[in-house]
Amino acid sequence: MEKSTINTGPAYSDKQESIKAAWEKILTRFPNELQQEFRDERPNPNEEDIEWFESFRLLDPEPVTIFLEDLLRSNEDNILRAPPDVIEEINKKWGTTFDAKLSKVYDQHPERLRQYSQMSSETAHPSVMLDGEIIFGVGRFKAALLRGDKDLRVWRLGTEK
Repeated sequence: MEKSTINTGPAYSDKQESIKAAWEKILTRFPNELQQEFRDERPNPNEEDIEWFESFRLLDPEPVTIFLEDLLRSNEDNILRAPPDVIEEINKKWGTTFDAKLSKVYDQHPERLRQYSQMSSETAHPSVMLDGEIIFGVGRFKAALLRGDKDLRVWRLGTEK
């Protein structure tokens, strides 16, 4: 009988511990609420996550408010990852011309956008913006667009280039 090829020996464990330690070290550079957002988004970080998150720099110590109209310009890809009917509604509300035929939905539960849009914006945690693009809390961003909010609270991050 052939043995499993899954590596669970000491080298694998050491590597996982090393990743976990590096992850926790990165998180300490950020406020607790943002650390929790990162943990929620990456419950099992890998080496690529470590490399990517290592480049993040917090630009403001607290969430800032950004006009949604400004975010529309730098987040077309995020908007196009919504169902066509949502894209069409955003176009109608905001006077934009995003092509709903280019919709590519990856979300396992796209109906939550409609649910989120029924909630008050005050209940939403800040989204995370990296170099002008919403990277986490994209559903919160689209829900705000559907509600017709004027602005969105975000953690503003930049990358070290």
